[in-house]
Amino acid sequence: MKTLHECIEGIGSEWKDPHFWEKIDKNPFFTSSGINSPKKYLDRVRTITLNYALISTYLPELLSGGFKVWDFSCGSGIFLEILRFMGNYVEGSDQPGLPYRMLTESQGINVSVIDGRKPPFPIKSKSVHWLTCIGALTFYGGENWEKVMREFFRIAQKGVFIGINAGGIYDENKKIIEKMVLPPKWHLTKRNRTYFKYERI
Repeated sequence: MKTLHECIEGIGSEWKDPHFWEKIDKNPFFTSSGINSPKKYLDRVRTITLNYALISTYLPELLSGGFKVWDFSCGSGIFLEILRFMGNYVEGSDQPGLPYRMLTESQGINVSVIDGRKPPFPIKSKSVHWLTCIGALTFYGGENWEKVMREFFRIAQKGVFIGINAGGIYDENKKIIEKMVLPPKWHLTKRNRTYFKYERI
């Protein structure tokens, strides 16, 4: 298992496209929506550190490599970069219209355009070992959560990990997740506040 320091050294502390953040501020998605671009990603080392801690805490098995992982709404792609450096095969998807694709492409991450608000998804059943979705389910609309989760369970062979942004939407819809009847052989194996880890046992 690689240490955090080895990870930072291995995947790099600087973005390969240094002008990305100038481009993203001018992207129509942000200029027309009034949403500020996520400058938190500018500090690559900080983002690597936070994602490494998340993986170490909830998904330590992935630090040994050998898994196929799909990350829904993968954003900047750093989560997948770390997993790839650990020896996993990684793919991601993100919403149509989001400008992160030029960033993930510059880092060599394969990202498909899939709207997480519109299940079913064009991904084969049991085609990946692990499916993750971190900080994005909130934006899919609470009314879609159960349908989306059932798609996640269909796609993954071994496990599903979700992290939901805390706040109003989660508070209003958390019972959907908490009371959902899981498919056969699936179990909630770890939970901490708004993080949920499910495994097929």
